[in-house]
Amino acid sequence: MTTLQSLDWSYDRWTRELARFFFSGSDSTPVVAFCADGATLATLTGASEPVAIESLRAAVALYVMPGYRFGNIGRLAVEWERDGMMGMPPSLPLLALTVLAASLMQREGDVASHNFYRRFREQLDPSDDQPGIPEDFGDWIPSLWRQLERWLNDHLGGASGVLLLQSQEALDHNPYGKNIAHALQQAVFRVSDRRHLYRFFRAIGVDPEEDDAAA
Repeated sequence: MTTLQSLDWSYDRWTRELARFFFSGSDSTPVVAFCADGATLATLTGASEPVAIESLRAAVALYVMPGYRFGNIGRLAVEWERDGMMGMPPSLPLLALTVLAASLMQREGDVASHNFYRRFREQLDPSDDQPGIPEDFGDWIPSLWRQLERWLNDHLGGASGVLLLQSQEALDHNPYGKNIAHALQQAVFRVSDRRHLYRFFRAIGVDPEEDDAAA
């Protein structure tokens, strides 16, 4: 069994491993799901679920804590896109942590948005039990999801899979709003379910090969 000491992955290592695992382009379905729940993180790392989660949490916390300063990663992502999107988006570990929080919320039956923020906060600061949105979360997280969408769908042309995020029009009618809807959407499907995604989206009238991928 992998120990916590042997899973002392840096933020950059997490970025590489998440990209390799979720966006390798080897899946038979053109639709990808960034479902970074605990069980999937354990599969990705070969470690136990608590060890994998702790390693991801620690890597992200080094960049954003104290103070939930998501702009530290956000500005890296802006610079990465400005330089031509070479390599992998630096936002991946942070976005993975939002999906993890969404998966914990859903697993425990917490359907209110404030419970998402509670789950998310405790990943970065276990002593923080506040329910509200942390600092500049809303200023950066939605745009980082859109940037991931542009990287996969436009820059890579779907070669590593197509990410289907809700359109702005859909978000305007989503009770969870723009800040957490994308994380909740990704948490719906485990990696083992990805082979069913294409049929699912076709069933609801979305063809990733023909329709706007943001719809």
